[in-house]
Amino acid sequence: MNPKFRHCTSAATVLATLLLCQSDLQAALTRFASRSEWNAAVGAHQTEDFESFTDFTPLPFTGGTFSTSAFNILVDANHGGIGPTNNAGPQYRAPYLNGVYFVGDVHSPETSHPHFNTIVFSTPITAFAATFSALDDHGIDDVRIAGESMKLVPTPSRDGLWSFLGVVSTTPFTTIDIRNANGKLERYGMDDVGFAPVPEPAAITTLAFLAPALAIRRRASLASCQ
Repeated sequence: MNPKFRHCTSAATVLATLLLCQSDLQAALTRFASRSEWNAAVGAHQTEDFESFTDFTPLPFTGGTFSTSAFNILVDANHGGIGPTNNAGPQYRAPYLNGVYFVGDVHSPETSHPHFNTIVFSTPITAFAATFSALDDHGIDDVRIAGESMKLVPTPSRDGLWSFLGVVSTTPFTTIDIRNANGKLERYGMDDVGFAPVPEPAAITTLAFLAPALAIRRRASLASCQ
């Protein structure tokens, strides 16, 4: 099978299943507790692990844009040391992560001007995942995806605090807005950004064939959607 068509079929299957589940749950996003669960639900996807970046020059204090082949990260005013690095580099340490990762900063000096890091994809996606590390001050309290806000609650480990964020949306989106609005100090490391583009036209045709079969199984699968 053509790999491109296989990718589309997998994405269409996920989208069809979520549409059936969400028709009863009235929710736009499905959040996953682990990367293995997210991988199983999404199937074929792309990943940015930042390993190709060797220039660790940080973005200026006044902000800027960090670019990858698939997305940009827009960074507001910050405290310095923002950009790609590793645990031997001069920037913020995120010991749970391996190799090169991205350092972000969403410290907010006051509620009227929350600092933000916004991930902007060049084409719409329906699934997003990333591992966050070195989360202090009880995590990041406002991550906005597809019109919904969620929190990143840190999980303690021997390597520090970390959190996994993985979602699949029934509505395509292009931005992930990471911010704090309560004056907390929140730098973080982010790595292994996974994403799945919107299914191409071939996948829509596949979805039309899949929908009747999935409808028959809908009641049996509702419990797993909840």
